[in-house]
Amino acid sequence: MDTNAQRNCDECGAPIPAERLKAEPSTHLCVACKTELAKKAKVPHVREQSESLSAERERKAKATIKGVATRRRNWEKRNKL
Repeated sequence: MDTNAQRNCDECGAPIPAERLKAEPSTHLCVACKTELAKKAKVPHVREQSESLSAERERKAKATIKGVATRRRNWEKRNKL
């Protein structure tokens, strides 16, 4: 694809910035239309997905730590430590 080629948004007809085309050459939507489409579809952005994954990992880690502490206390009770 020609890097100097200008393409217009399929949704609104506005020119798609060269930076966007360079970052995502196959795009057919400008940033504003893509953002609006994502909001309508309720598709989380990459940052939101990574934040929710981080929260899930943190929750699992806390549950694991709590489980380990409980098992240790039970072991100590059984062995009278």
